[in-house]
Amino acid sequence: MKTLNKKQLLDIALGATFLGCGGGFSRKSALSVLKRFPSDGIVNVASVEEAVKDKDKLTIMIAYIGAPTAITNIKYPTGALNAFDQAAAYAKRVYNKEIGYIIPVEIGALNTIAPCLEASERNVKVVEGDGAGRAVP
Repeated sequence: MKTLNKKQLLDIALGATFLGCGGGFSRKSALSVLKRFPSDGIVNVASVEEAVKDKDKLTIMIAYIGAPTAITNIKYPTGALNAFDQAAAYAKRVYNKEIGYIIPVEIGALNTIAPCLEASERNVKVVEGDGAGRAVP
């Protein structure tokens, strides 16, 4: 299984900032949430094919939207973790399935890093890909 560590997440934040060209929030916003990620933490990564083949688990998408100026000083995104927990409860109640994967919505600093952190926090895998195939400015 492929994993990512904190240094790799920092590198990804830089690369996603470049590739996102302004979409998906700033590198500063990604770095502000990465501060909470443990130095010895890891993120488990799954391929798109792995997630598709796993019929027992569901995949959700995590995204932040809004003005870049409003998110500049974001603290760790507890709102997204709460949303994950609510989605997990709904998935269990309605589909009798667990969430096993999180996919980033787009290429961009925060919208690439936040799903990785949430996957690590909730012990699920992040899918190596993005839903939009680009940044959504």
